[in-house]
Amino acid sequence: MTGAITRPEIGWRACAPTAVDTSATTTTAQPSNRQAAWWQIAVTAPDQLRQRVAFALSQILVVSDVALGDDNQAEPLAAYYDILVNGAFGNFRTLLENVTLSPMMGLYLSSLRNAKADPATGQTPDENYAREVQELFTVGKGPGSHYNEDDVQQAAKVLTGWKEDKDKIASFFDPNEHNTENKTFSAF
Repeated sequence: MTGAITRPEIGWRACAPTAVDTSATTTTAQPSNRQAAWWQIAVTAPDQLRQRVAFALSQILVVSDVALGDDNQAEPLAAYYDILVNGAFGNFRTLLENVTLSPMMGLYLSSLRNAKADPATGQTPDENYAREVQELFTVGKGPGSHYNEDDVQQAAKVLTGWKEDKDKIASFFDPNEHNTENKTFSAF
């Protein structure tokens, strides 16, 4: 490909408020600004195929601020969409890793703050994201999928130890919360 296309980021700068509410004590990104920025870039960016692939990915690797009940997710949502745009033509494994480590996906499918098992309390690793990554994002469900419930439980153990750094809109790894035992998967 000759000449790389530079693309404006949809990140937090695009979500900055267009007007300052003088009665407010803090200034935060607003969902309407994020949506307006997305629409502007999706329609006018010179890399239309990338934008359309990113949109298609957003319909498969779904997150939602509405489901979280929090209107203060504009910046994490914009950062998440940037992952999809940047990974639109890349390696799917890399894209899935970036999606997995995204705080937005971690909040939406409850993989953040996923701690290792605690026999004293009966707590087990959260299986929600582990199940979705196999059922919806990769292997699929139904005839020929070949993963089983043990695979979901093992994947949940692999995904323990991740937490959110809200200031950086990033995830970080806490080795004290990670399950370090060996994990065994079926041969799917």
